[in-house]
Amino acid sequence: MDPSSLLAQLRDVHAPAIISWWPLAFGWWLLILLSLSLTVVLMFSLVRWYKKTAWRRSALKEFKVLRNIYTKTPDAKNLALINTLLKRSISSVRNDHHYMASIQEDWANTLRNPDESKVIEILQDQEIFLLSSAHYMPQCNKLESASLQRIEKWIKSLK
Repeated sequence: MDPSSLLAQLRDVHAPAIISWWPLAFGWWLLILLSLSLTVVLMFSLVRWYKKTAWRRSALKEFKVLRNIYTKTPDAKNLALINTLLKRSISSVRNDHHYMASIQEDWANTLRNPDESKVIEILQDQEIFLLSSAHYMPQCNKLESASLQRIEKWIKSLK
C-alpha cells in the first residue's frame, strides 16, 4: 500500500449545511402564540380599566375647576356645587342614584365612610358638617385648602 494513494482517496472536510431561521420550530410558534394572546388580554384589560375609571378623571377635572371657583368666592352656592359633584361621583361608582337624594345624616355617614367594606375616614367632622348640612344655610364657614385636598382625596378613594 502506497501512502500517497491512500491520501488521494480522502475527501476534503465539508462544512455542515447552514441552519436557517425559517421554518420556525414548534416551540417558537407556541411562544409567539402565547405572547400574542397575553398582549391581547393585557390590552383588553387596560381598555376596560380606562373606561371603568373615566368617571374619576372627569370628576377630578371638574373638581379642580370648582376648587378654583370656590377659592375665589367661597359661598354656599359653590359649596353646594362641590357637594353635588361628590354625590354624582359616588352615584357613578356604586351605580345607585339614591345618593343624589341623600341629605344630612345619611349623606354625612356616606361622607364619613365612603367605602362600606372598610373603615376609612378621610374628611374631618367640620368638613362633613359643611358638606352635609351647612351649605343649605345662608352663611356657612369656609373650607380651607387642606379641606379641599381631603375632598380630592375622598374622590380618589372611591372604588
